Amino acid sequence: MARLKGVSESIPTESDEAKQPGTVEDDRPGWQKKVDALKFKFKLGQHHKMERFMLLGSLSVVLLLVGVIGSGVNHFRVQSHIEATQRLYNESFTFSLSQESAELLEVYRNPDQTKAVVLFKLSNPQNVSLDVNNYEFFLTRYSGKSSYEPTVNFGLFGSTGYGFFEVSHTEKLPNEVIDVTIRSLANVTGQAYEGGSSDEIEDASFAEYDQAKFYFNPGVEDIPVAEELDADMNGPELYRVFVAREEEALIKEEIQEQADQLGSLLSRATEYENRIRSAGYTPPAPPWFVEGDYIHDDGYFVSNRDVHRNYDIDYVDRTIDDGYLKQVIDNLSELTTYFASVRTPSPEEREKELAYPEKVQRTEELVHENGDVLVVSDVSAGTSPSVHVDVVDSLSVLESTWSEYLTVKRRLQTDLMEALLVLDADVQSQAVNFSYGIDNDAQVWHY
Repeated sequence: MARLKGVSESIPTESDEAKQPGTVEDDRPGWQKKVDALKFKFKLGQHHKMERFMLLGSLSVVLLLVGVIGSGVNHFRVQSHIEATQRLYNESFTFSLSQESAELLEVYRNPDQTKAVVLFKLSNPQNVSLDVNNYEFFLTRYSGKSSYEPTVNFGLFGSTGYGFFEVSHTEKLPNEVIDVTIRSLANVTGQAYEGGSSDEIEDASFAEYDQAKFYFNPGVEDIPVAEELDADMNGPELYRVFVAREEEALIKEEIQEQADQLGSLLSRATEYENRIRSAGYTPPAPPWFVEGDYIHDDGYFVSNRDVHRNYDIDYVDRTIDDGYLKQVIDNLSELTTYFASVRTPSPEEREKELAYPEKVQRTEELVHENGDVLVVSDVSAGTSPSVHVDVVDSLSVLESTWSEYLTVKRRLQTDLMEALLVLDADVQSQAVNFSYGIDNDAQVWHY
């Protein structure tokens, strides 16, 4: 037979390629013979590209499905864990029409967890109604069907901007995330809808009513316990428990910071007084608002002579539970008059202010222990002896320290003391300003 150019005498067969075990020509290692046998059996050889592609494609699909299912299971587990442990799911909420926003502060519960409240603060309370009767609530479980229907209440602490949303039940509140929509029936600003979150876009009612949405879980274990929730408290007591104590802690923290700073300034002043003395000069006497002041061993500031127009109240041994206003007035109605009297001193007090001005008197001369007089204005770097320059520099630091001391002391004895008095006034004013309760028809629970 004629031989075709470029073509071998015989065409390799599948059996030739695989060199099946058992043939005379099969001298390959055992492991390779097993691999080749499997390739031949499942048609994975080089002449079965389509079969290989289909098999590999099928394996890829299976692996992808396993990954997706595993990811979904893991996501479900993570979400379930979050739902079971997280008490707040928003940092704030915003009404759809008025654009009034509120910061969600904390969730509290009573000891047996049959009642929980969400505390919030409105950024601009003048933009919304402060009457709880002007609000409706729509509640549902965030995912799945709810196992209970809670009782809902709502409280607003007047123009302070603070308020709370309350849920309670006859049994322990279950571990379920609640989706809350709060609707204001009084659009105080009169603004039209300008768009909002994805939740709002899907619900056309947000364009019609002034509404906001938030989520919380009253059934998680790590909610702070407020035993006072079981008591029958009035407005001032509720404000004291949920707002004023925390506000007082912040004010007193700043008071302590100011006291620490005053202590540091006193130490700095002593240092530079000693530097002037070590050079043989007599330092100037401390101003009247510095002389005699010190820091008590317990860390609080003790003033020898108070700054002008201060609020002379005891803040060390008293708390907001004791009250601060009773130290200066007998009735809340007297507060405006009292503040005016402090800010606008009488003629006698004005004369005292003129006699003892709140300012650092600049020193013009320093006297050396040998009697020599150093004129401060005559000293300049480069032309005066270095010892004179150092003394004048120390004097400058000393006087600037006293000026800074006056600023800090004034803030402590005026601004921060006034803050405590105003805080107590906010507590007492809740007897009139506090609005609480909700009509049963104003709450709708969707299962």
